[in-house]
This record gives sequence, structure tokens and C-alpha cells, in this order.
Amino acid sequence: MAVHLPTPPADLTAAVSSAVDSLRSTGEASAAGGSFRAAGIRSSSSDNLDLINPHQVFNIGLDDLVRDSSVAAAQPVGWRYLVSEGGTVVASAETSGEGSPDGQTFSQYSQGPFAAATANTLAAVMAGGSASDTDAEARVLHVPALHFMAVWLHGSDGDTLVPMSPAPPGVVPERAYPAGELLSMLADRARDLGTGSPGDRTGG
Repeated sequence: MAVHLPTPPADLTAAVSSAVDSLRSTGEASAAGGSFRAAGIRSSSSDNLDLINPHQVFNIGLDDLVRDSSVAAAQPVGWRYLVSEGGTVVASAETSGEGSPDGQTFSQYSQGPFAAATANTLAAVMAGGSASDTDAEARVLHVPALHFMAVWLHGSDGDTLVPMSPAPPGVVPERAYPAGELLSMLADRARDLGTGSPGDRTGG
């Protein structure tokens, strides 16, 4: 299977890059629905920063997960970029359509553990791919209420999920699971927690 990343619109990438530069220099940037402020971001020359590994993010809520434990329940919510400084991933930058009827805009910047985990998991997935007659697009699947994120390999011959660390109990990070199998496991956990939890759109 040959794994590839999609190409986001060039103007969106430029807008996210500008927002990240602003955050790193002033701690504030224009974002969907208002402005985004972030404390504790180290200042850095923009020459040292790169946006890498763009991918689309799809969310599944607990109710949808229990009702339909498949990737068919996943809804696209935006684009996500990894922020690399000197070759090291230090954060992620995300977009959403909120407040922008014409398309996506920058929405948040996260220095959480899933940023580096995404880089590690994507690297493992790409290294394991090989030239073949089938292609797979690398996406990210997020179940916010379970604090779960995985690289989603969406291909013509099926869907595979590769969980990131930290993962929920019983889920092995960087192990490739058939999507239906893993989502059924997560649905069981969702039933234990109870559905109807408020949505959480934070990334990592």
C-alpha cells in the first residue's frame, strides 16, 4: 500500500503560517470566531518554523460512535498541520469552518502530546508503506470525548486505524487495527462512560 498525504489549499496554508508566526511573536492571532491567545509559546524566528504533514481531521462523537461503530460516522472538521522547529515537531495548528462560510480558517494551536505522536505515527506508517496497486490517504480520526486520536489510512481496499499515544486502556499505540474492530472497542468504552457527553473539539 502506498500512503500519501493530501494537499490543502495554498491560501489556507499561507493563512495558517501567518497565524502561527503571529502567535510565536505576539501570543495572539486572528482565528475562527475571534482571536486565539496562547500562553507559554516560545518566541522563535519564523525562518526556523515549518508547517509539515498536512492532513484532514475527522471527528466522531460518542453518540455516533455507539450508533454506528464505523468510519461512516466520522465528520470532516478541518485541516491540521504539524509545526516543526529545527526538524522537531513542537505543536500542531488547526483550522475549522466556524465563522467562515466561504471556507476554513485558522482556529487553534496546540502544544499537546498528540502533535509529536502524530509525527511519530505518520513516520511509522509511511515507512511501512510500499509501492503497490492500492493507495491510501492518511487522515486523522479524533474521538474527543475519549481523548483518542489515530492516523486513519483510507484506501480503496478498506480502512485502517493506527492509534497515537497516549491511547485509551486496551488500545495499543502504533498498532494497525481494522477500523471496524477498533471502533467497536471504543464504542464499548463509550457505553461504559455513557453517551450524551458534551462535544470537545480540542486537538493535540
